[in-house]
Amino acid sequence: MNEFSLLMFGFAGLLVVGMLRQIYRHMGQHDPRFGFLLGPVAGFGAGTFLWFWINSSSRVNGVGLLERQAPPLDRWYVVATIGAALALLAAVFGWLKHRRTGRQVSLVAGQIDGQFTPNVERHDARDYGFRLFTNWHRGMNRVRGELRGVPFDMFDYTSEHRSGSGEDRNTVYRTQTVVVLPCDVEAGCPRFQVAPRHWLTGALQAVVSSELITVGREGEFLGPDEQRLLRRWNEYYLVNAEPGEAETLAERIAHPVFMRRLVAERRWSIESDGRSLLFWKANRVVPADDRQTFLEMCCELRDAMKPARAARPIFQLVPQRSKVALLGGCGLVVGAVFGMFGSFAAIMVVMFADLENTFGRYLFAWPVLGLASTVACAYVGSKLARRFA
Repeated sequence: MNEFSLLMFGFAGLLVVGMLRQIYRHMGQHDPRFGFLLGPVAGFGAGTFLWFWINSSSRVNGVGLLERQAPPLDRWYVVATIGAALALLAAVFGWLKHRRTGRQVSLVAGQIDGQFTPNVERHDARDYGFRLFTNWHRGMNRVRGELRGVPFDMFDYTSEHRSGSGEDRNTVYRTQTVVVLPCDVEAGCPRFQVAPRHWLTGALQAVVSSELITVGREGEFLGPDEQRLLRRWNEYYLVNAEPGEAETLAERIAHPVFMRRLVAERRWSIESDGRSLLFWKANRVVPADDRQTFLEMCCELRDAMKPARAARPIFQLVPQRSKVALLGGCGLVVGAVFGMFGSFAAIMVVMFADLENTFGRYLFAWPVLGLASTVACAYVGSKLARRFA
């Protein structure tokens, strides 16, 4: 078996692992019959496709690559059946994990005197006006009650994101544990969103959007601790506020007590609809044993947002269209272009230097190399531009 065969088998193995992982994860996001019926069908189809694709990639005297292998790889229907069996096993294990999580969450609900509900429909959360719930698909493992006199609503929320149309239509599901806590309406509860900054989307949003705001203070002296906190906050988080509510929002979040709690863990997301606060960590389903701790952390963040704790914000909320943000976006674009042309030039040099032995043998590796170079250079360009701005 040569290097090309190993490369093809490795690529097929990655596809199979990815498919099984998706089936395992989606068993908690859909009706169980969806996985038990469509999982084996998808596994059978994927096994058939991969067998014929790999088999036709290399022929010797009319005999394909897999037909030259030892059983059971030399029969397509055997490989397809194995794919269906693996998909069914992934569906069963995913369903068992979903059932076990539900039982564990119900026990946690009993420990904190909460009310457990296995499923949450969209109309059950109709009183909430959060943007996160716009793409509602399913809610599960709901626990409602009071903690330290504060009513809470905690459940696993799955959102549905569609792109494309027709045959190119693609649907992505994201699941995370969310906690809803009431706002202190009398003290003022502006609509806002706090989300982790991604090195790619953060720089692009800073260039094309004027509604994004960040935390900063201009014209005043900052001590070393405040400078470090401000730098880490601007590196980790983006804030989106309604027009005209920046001053009210600054009283709630632009102070060290709240900022240090979020900076300690970079993945927090918070949203306010003017009446309630929504807390979650993107794409993270909190284990049942950790849900009480997660709920207590959300309550602590809510308490840190009270104006009495802020008194006077030491920072201000200023537009994200700043020199640093613009330079970061420009650095990202320049780095991506540099990586794209650099990888293309390297591939051309190798192709003309050793066309038959190197370029042809590792044909499928060159697109991966080009993409990796583009992403790496874009990341470095964004970081360097923001660092020296």
